[in-house]
Amino acid sequence: MDRRVVITGVGGLCGLGTDAASMWKEMREGRSAIGP
Repeated sequence: MDRRVVITGVGGLCGLGTDAASMWKEMREGRSAIGP
């Protein structure tokens, strides 16, 4: 049986940002969302 996956978008909410673009930017710059 063939299984297929369809990705229709990307999004998220975390300490690095509230949208995919800002999260990717912060990750590329090496920022961490974990802190005291």
